Amino acid sequence: MPRRAILLFAVILLAGFGAWFLWRARAGEERVTAVSLAARLAEAPFDGEVRLELAEKEYQGGMKFLKEDLPWPTGTSETEAIEAWREELNLWAENGEDVETLRATARTSPRAFARVYPVRRTALGRRLLRRSILHFRQAEALGASLTPNQINRVGNAYFNLGEGTYRFAEKYMRRSTEGGLSSAHAFTFLGNIGYLSGDTPAALGWYRKALELAPEDPIIAYNLGLAYTENGDPKAALPFLQGAVESLGNREDLSEEEIALLAQAQLALGVAAFRTGAHDEAIRAFQDLLETNEKSLEARYWLGITYAESGKIAQAKEQLSQVVRADPNYRAGDARARLRLLEEGRRPAGR
Repeated sequence: MPRRAILLFAVILLAGFGAWFLWRARAGEERVTAVSLAARLAEAPFDGEVRLELAEKEYQGGMKFLKEDLPWPTGTSETEAIEAWREELNLWAENGEDVETLRATARTSPRAFARVYPVRRTALGRRLLRRSILHFRQAEALGASLTPNQINRVGNAYFNLGEGTYRFAEKYMRRSTEGGLSSAHAFTFLGNIGYLSGDTPAALGWYRKALELAPEDPIIAYNLGLAYTENGDPKAALPFLQGAVESLGNREDLSEEEIALLAQAQLALGVAAFRTGAHDEAIRAFQDLLETNEKSLEARYWLGITYAESGKIAQAKEQLSQVVRADPNYRAGDARARLRLLEEGRRPAGR
């Protein structure tokens, strides 16, 4: 073989080995998982950095798996769905879940897998959040200093675990803001905790702080409107609910969460407008909601009440009749009772 050819072959070989070693190094980096970090922690249980890294991984996984994804991806074939699930189950395995039985079920009985998938996914998300809380708190007990963002993650994890942990969520979220975290996200969560705990004035204060940092955020505007309504001040609620509906209504390609939020904001706007006597605005809000969600009994119920208050008795009876036909005991029979009064020529009291 000529010398030039030998040199060229050597260069190609070295380049190939270099690329292979680089790929291996990168692959090794990508394989840092909750499982591998747990193994490292078992070897060095007092390593605070590894414990914090594991807590971060578990928090990220927990939040990911708690999101509401369709168990059967929309618009995909069964083969594509199985492939998507295979990739998802690989992530589950990286977070310590035993997935061999689930893999077999996904291959042999996709529809059976689709039934158990959302339940198992939610359960895994909750387990990971509990573990992340444990490891964050253990790291701090062993002398690690948590950053305000990490403290906020502990609070967020507690919040997403549900009502029984709200007081712990509030404790850590307050700590994060006292530690210097100025975040619309953190302030919104503190507002949510206040609202769900029944402390509406506190919720209003946190939501206002959040809105100062994110004035265009429709979620914060909706939360403020809802809290003002709950606090007995629907007039103050109106501009925030109007802003939320307008902001979401002007967007294209809304996500499922945004579609649901728009429906909730339209309903809340209608109720607030009704309670301020702005019946025309209330009717428009309920009608807009029914255009996209004609099965919303709550919107139809309130539309019937608003028509009755406006003196439009025929329209009121039509809306309440539809509610009663769909569910005779809707709102503990209130819709049926109101319809009966209207049919007897009497006007029921407003709400």
